Amino acid sequence: MIIKNELIRLFNRIEANTERVIHSFEKAEYAKLIGDINAYAKLLLNTIPVYTDSFFENDGRPIDVVMTASKIKDEISSFQQEIIHLLMESMELLSLLGSYDRDDDRYHDKAKKVCLIQGKTALLLRFRLFSIQSFEKEQDGVALSYVMRGLYRISSAVGDYYTLNSFYQYSMKKYLPIIECPDVAIIMQGPVDYENDFTLESLFFYRYIYPHTPIILSTWKGEISDSFRWMAEAIGITIVEREMPSDKGFMNIKLQLSGTRNGIEESKKYPKVRFLLKTRTDQRFFLPEFILHLKNLLRTFESKSPPMEERIVFLGGRNTSILNPFVISDFMAFGAVNDIEKLYSSSGDSDLWDTGENKELYEKKLERSLYENIQVSMDKSLKEMLENNKTPRDAHLVPESYIIKTYYENSILGKKLGREDDLLEHYWEFLRKCAVIVDKDQLLFYWKKYADKYMSFNSVMLDNALTFSVWLNMYYMQ
Repeated sequence: MIIKNELIRLFNRIEANTERVIHSFEKAEYAKLIGDINAYAKLLLNTIPVYTDSFFENDGRPIDVVMTASKIKDEISSFQQEIIHLLMESMELLSLLGSYDRDDDRYHDKAKKVCLIQGKTALLLRFRLFSIQSFEKEQDGVALSYVMRGLYRISSAVGDYYTLNSFYQYSMKKYLPIIECPDVAIIMQGPVDYENDFTLESLFFYRYIYPHTPIILSTWKGEISDSFRWMAEAIGITIVEREMPSDKGFMNIKLQLSGTRNGIEESKKYPKVRFLLKTRTDQRFFLPEFILHLKNLLRTFESKSPPMEERIVFLGGRNTSILNPFVISDFMAFGAVNDIEKLYSSSGDSDLWDTGENKELYEKKLERSLYENIQVSMDKSLKEMLENNKTPRDAHLVPESYIIKTYYENSILGKKLGREDDLLEHYWEFLRKCAVIVDKDQLLFYWKKYADKYMSFNSVMLDNALTFSVWLNMYYMQ
C-alpha cells in the first residue's frame, strides 16, 4: 500500500519537474508534466480509500481512538476534495503556460500562480492527510516495538530507565493548530541541510502552523538548489543569499554573525514585526505553539535592564553553562528586534581568541567544571553562591561566550570587562536581569547532529548545565 511519505516524495518530484519545465521553457515537456500530475491525482483517488481503511479495525472502530470514526472519514474526504481541486487547477494553468511566449507577462503571472498552488498542495499532503505510526509494523525489517523491547532489556540489566521519543514529521495523531503571529519573524541561519530535506521540512512545518509569520532563510550563494527555491518560495519563504565572507572567523563565528545580520536586515521590511527568533537550519522546534511559549516567557519575566526592551530567551542545556562566564548556547535567541540586532552586532574580531596552550588549558577547565557541583538553593544569597562557585578569571573566549559577553559589555554595561572584574558575578547578573533560559524539552527541540540525532540528553544527564529550574532559582535570589 502507498503510504504518506511516498505520496510526499512523488509530489516533491512533480514540483521539481514543474520548476525545471517552467524555467527551461521546454514547451514539449508541458504535456508530459500535465500527464504526470493527472496520474498523481488518479493515484490519490485510488489510494486514499484503501489508506483510510487502514485506520480502522474490522468492526469499524478506529485503531487509535483520538477522533471518532466519522470525523476521521470526514476529514480525509475533505482533504481529498481539496487536493484534487488544486491538482486540477495547476493542470489548467500549465496548459495555458504552454501556449504563451516566454516574454509574455501572462506567462510569469501564471507561473507564479502554479508555484503557489503547488505550495498549498505540499502543505495539505503533509499536515491534512491523517497518518498514524504503527509501533508493530516493520519498516526495513525493524519495528518500533523491537526497539522498545530492547530498551526494556537494557533497563533491566543496568537498572536505569530509557524511553523512546517520537518527533512526528509525517505521522500525526491530531491536526496541528493554525496560529496567527504576524509580529514575529523567524530567521533560520546557516547552510541548507539536504539530508532527508531536513531544512525544507522545517520550513514546511513552521509555515503551516504560522501562515502569516515572516520566515527568512539566511544562507550563502550556491547553497540553494533550483527545486529547493521553488518549493520554499511556493510557501512564502523569503530566501536571503549573500557571498560567504572570505574571513570566516574563529570557529566560523563571523559566518554566524554575518548570516544572522543579513536575516535581521530583511526582517525590517515587515512593519508588523516586533520580535525575532534566530534559529539554525539543522535544528527544529516540534512544539507547535513554540512562538507563543517564547512570547509568554517575555510577558512573564520583564527586563530589569533599562537599555533592553525585553529580556532575551536562550536555550538551556549542555551548551549553556552555570559556572563558565557567558557561555550560553548560540543555537537560539528570541527577543525584541532591537535587542536581537544588538546581540549579533559584534564584528567577530577579538584578541582573546587563543588557539595555543592557554586555550587548551582553558578548555580543560571548562570540561572539569562539568563535574563540579553547584548548590542553587533558595536559602542562600547570591553573594554566598558566588563565593562557593569561584571560577578562574581566564578571559579566553569561545564563540558562545564571545557573542553574549560582547553584547553585555557594549549594550548593557557600557564598558569592557577586565581581569579586575569578577566575570561570574557579571554573568549571573546578566542571567538574572537580562535573560530567560528555556529547556529544550519545553520546545520539543531536535538537533540533527552527533548523538543528538538519536538520544535526548535531559537535564539530569547534563551536569552543571543551566536549565530553566536553576535559572528560576537564580532569578529570585537577592
